[in-house]
Amino acid sequence: MTSATTMTTALDPVRRDRLMSLAREASFEAGTRLFEEGRRADRFWIVRTGTIALDLRVPGRRPAVIETLGYGELIGWSWHFPPH
Repeated sequence: MTSATTMTTALDPVRRDRLMSLAREASFEAGTRLFEEGRRADRFWIVRTGTIALDLRVPGRRPAVIETLGYGELIGWSWHFPPH
């Protein structure tokens, strides 16, 4: 399953260019958690290489992967839009 939410589908060109002018490159080691449910949301990422697995914590079990994101897709952007 993929959301296919990319910068070209999420924002019009003027807003996309403005946002990209404020962006910075970031790299993460495999297995790094970018965010946790219930914690402060104050950034988002565009996947440039590799994949991101979104998981759901299940008490007493391993986290269950509910979606995988890849090149060009957005992660952590939903807090920008209601409902939060």
